[in-house]
Formats: sequence, C-alpha cells, structure tokens
Amino acid sequence: MVFFLFWIFFAVERPTLPAYIVDFELCFILPDLFWIVGVLWMASHWLRRSDARGIIASAGAGGALVFLGLLDGMFNIRHHQYTDSLSTGILNVLINLGCVLFGLWNLIWATQKSELGKLDP
Repeated sequence: MVFFLFWIFFAVERPTLPAYIVDFELCFILPDLFWIVGVLWMASHWLRRSDARGIIASAGAGGALVFLGLLDGMFNIRHHQYTDSLSTGILNVLINLGCVLFGLWNLIWATQKSELGKLDP
C-alpha cells in the first residue's frame, strides 16, 4: 500500500519536481510495483498457507527493500535532498529508513524461520 501511495503522490507532485529527480524516480516504477510489491504479495499469500516458500519470498523482498533504501539514500545525499528543505529532508529520511528497516526486519525474520526449518501454524 505504501508503494502505491508513494507513486500517487509522485504523480501529483511530478510537475513541481526538478527534472533530475523525476528521471531518477521513474527508473523505479517497475522494480517497486512489480518486484517488491509482487514478491511481498507472494510471500504473504504463501505464509498465510504455511508454505515455506513464503520465507524465501520474504528474504527476497527484504533484500530488495534494503537495496532500494540504500540506493535512494545515496542519491539523496549526492543531490542534497536531506538538506534542501526540512519537509523534504524528513520525508526522504522516513522513506529511506522505512525501506531499510522493513527490509532488514524481513531478512532477519526469514533467517530465523529458515534456521528453525518450519513455519509456526
């Protein structure tokens, strides 16, 4: 849901954003909506059915989220997006930190479950 909200917000704000930010963000529509959202959907589908493939999908989505958060963070550092304005900086920190933390949580959870070798009913 958060990804869809981001892309709706981006579509609304797109005319006011600098061209370099629009160009950068447009590179992420397919990875965000088809890979990360798709894999998270598959993980939740499998985990609700106690299917161990959900563990692998959770780890895959977690790794993608960490990568996305770090990549976006580096772009924001290089282009002063954390210091441009207070509201822009806070929003970017929340987005990047959310991706990294939720991604790490998925990776840690999947690692713990795979070490146990089973899912809780």
